[in-house]
Amino acid sequence: MASAILRDCNGSFKGASAMKMALLSPLEAEAAAAQFGILEAQRRGFNNVIIGGDSVVAASAINFFPTLEGSNGGFMS
Repeated sequence: MASAILRDCNGSFKGASAMKMALLSPLEAEAAAAQFGILEAQRRGFNNVIIGGDSVVAASAINFFPTLEGSNGGFMS
């Protein structure tokens, strides 16, 4: 299960979403959840996104390989 909780810059709740995922390793699940959160934020019109998670390995990989246009790898672990 991947979920996204969307908040504005003041921390006010703006929405949430969840999706079922195939069985993945914990690292793959964390990366897929981050991707899901980014796509959900884009779908809802958010231009600046901060992703949070609890996997240091996933955060390091995302920070090392930012792929979104204009991304600076802003993953908070």
